[in-house]
Amino acid sequence: MSAASADSANGPHPTGGPQSLVSVRNGVQPEDPQCPASASQEAGGPSCIPDYLKDLPFPQLPLLDDMECMLGKEMARKAKGDPIPELDMSKYTAFSVPSGAKASDPKAWESAVSQCQQLLQHAATAHINLELMNSHAAASWQRHLTNLTQAKDRMTGLAKRRAEEANSICKIRKMQQVEAAGTLKQLEQTAQEYKTNNASIIEALGPLSAEVLDLKGKCRIRGILPEYAEEDEFDLDAWHEAAGTTS
Repeated sequence: MSAASADSANGPHPTGGPQSLVSVRNGVQPEDPQCPASASQEAGGPSCIPDYLKDLPFPQLPLLDDMECMLGKEMARKAKGDPIPELDMSKYTAFSVPSGAKASDPKAWESAVSQCQQLLQHAATAHINLELMNSHAAASWQRHLTNLTQAKDRMTGLAKRRAEEANSICKIRKMQQVEAAGTLKQLEQTAQEYKTNNASIIEALGPLSAEVLDLKGKCRIRGILPEYAEEDEFDLDAWHEAAGTTS
């Protein structure tokens, strides 16, 4: 089977490739020349999704690509342009007459006669088959072409369904990637806000901590520092270190 016929049997192959997938990390969406940006924005997302099967191999078609079956051999012969092989009639004439020492052997002659009778019967059967083939040749080839057309339609439908399933999966994955990119961007913004707020809190906590330590020292000198305050010592250096690291 030729490559052109295999392509036509498989139906239209989609375009596009893995490079069209959106990046989850940065949320960049590629532009599709067949899908205007305005239409995509109005729909609230990428409404025109490209096909993704261009770089994938053609599907295997055992019914048409098997060179060992009769249909595969016939398709290969047709693709090469070879003529239809002639009938081999040698097996109907492959017998020998006893000669030499066996010329006077009755059993040898009986075997030869039996073989000739079998060959005559085979020849008669072949003649009947040829007459039947001649009578039903047109109808047989029409059925053969009908079977080929049906096989092509089945394979085309199968390839189309496979392409639709694959494109549906790729479309879902792309939508998930776009959604994940937006979610990731929001999480990064939230994390940055938390870092900024923590740095501001730690920076503002520094003077307050120093003031608390100063007040504790004065209370300790006067002997009015509560017992629970003695155990609640604040590590100012640790706070400054955390503030410097976070900021």
